[in-house]
Amino acid sequence: MIRNANQGLRGLHINSTYTAMAHNWLIKELINAQNWRFVTDQDNSLMTALFRVFPKEIALGGCPSLLMQS
Repeated sequence: MIRNANQGLRGLHINSTYTAMAHNWLIKELINAQNWRFVTDQDNSLMTALFRVFPKEIALGGCPSLLMQS
């Protein structure tokens, strides 16, 4: 079904980056850790979320990201 762009779609519009950001933010709030380690597999959604939620930790070097490839 084609709709007029001005009508929009009802409901909540999310994507994988928003979901990853919410998960990372909640984990950060619930866990009081000095250092963080993450596996991103070069996934853009995961990397963007980490950069948004952990900017201070990344800048201070306390948040290394691991790359796992198969």
